[in-house]
Formats: sequence, C-alpha cells, structure tokens
Amino acid sequence: MRRSHDLTRSEVTAEATREQFALLRTYLDSRHPGGGMSDMGLFDYVAMVEENSGRHPYRGIPQSS
Repeated sequence: MRRSHDLTRSEVTAEATREQFALLRTYLDSRHPGGGMSDMGLFDYVAMVEENSGRHPYRGIPQSS
C-alpha cells in the first residue's frame, strides 16, 4: 500500500466509450472467441455499462464496495 499512498478515487457516472468497446472486442476475440459475449455489439456494450451501473451486469446483484 505504500506505493499507492498518493492515489485517490472518486465515484463517477458509468459511461461507455468506443475506446473501451474496442479494448473489450480485442480481448474477447483473442481470449474467448465464440464465447457467450462474442456477438456483443456496441449498443449491447453501452446498455451493459450504462444501464446496469452499480449492479452485477448479468444478475442485477449490487456490487460490494
């Protein structure tokens, strides 16, 4: 923890970006081809991030802090 003593955090509104989606696509295509999320499009990603903010994206379970 000493190395991170100067880090701060703040709560922000969840906002999906094209850059994030591109990173997700690269990851899914290389590590999980044909997986359950492999057919996810940009609009699906935006909905997952922005509409499920604060809840587990697939079960609606509040995330612990």
